[in-house]
Amino acid sequence: ADKGWWAKAVQSHEFFIVSMSMVVLNMVWIVVDAEGNEAATIWEADMPYRVMEYIFCAFFTAELVFRFKAFERKRECLKDRWFMFDLMLVASQVTESLVLPFLVADQRVQSLGYLRVARLLRLARLGRIFKMLHLFPEVLMLLRGITRALKSVCTTLMMLVVLLLIFAIVFKTQSNDDPGLRLLFPSIIDAVWLLLLRGTFLDSPSV
Repeated sequence: ADKGWWAKAVQSHEFFIVSMSMVVLNMVWIVVDAEGNEAATIWEADMPYRVMEYIFCAFFTAELVFRFKAFERKRECLKDRWFMFDLMLVASQVTESLVLPFLVADQRVQSLGYLRVARLLRLARLGRIFKMLHLFPEVLMLLRGITRALKSVCTTLMMLVVLLLIFAIVFKTQSNDDPGLRLLFPSIIDAVWLLLLRGTFLDSPSV
């Protein structure tokens, strides 16, 4: 980042407090909007809901401009994951609040499914919850730990699948001469399913 006025403003404690406060307020407003706003789209909502959406849209757009100006080399913003994440959120919010209302004014555009796109854009606002991780670094560390643990979990799961497949083949092969086993293991898929549910999850003594 640059060492000029823009960078000092973005790196200041006051900027962080204001930014995070607006994120928290935005989360609260999303709850209020979901509870009280029955309109399918922002341009069909009552005036208070529309005004609040425009306020949040203007603030987060201005915040993004400040952060962009803080980069000494503007192309470095493409390497900043949080900046690119916020850019997508702001782009979806601007599209929902300012672009789609003009498009949907044409009845022919409505038939193309733009209303459904607008609903999806409204759900995209929930992504701003992840910005609150700046306030709770412990949660971010926990998520990183869970991500790293997924590798071990996936390896264990693959080993379980291989073992189930091996025993399913064994039981299916042995069931050819045993009518009782044939009922339990009519096919490889059924054998894997039975061993998974009753042999692994339920630990059934009858299997």
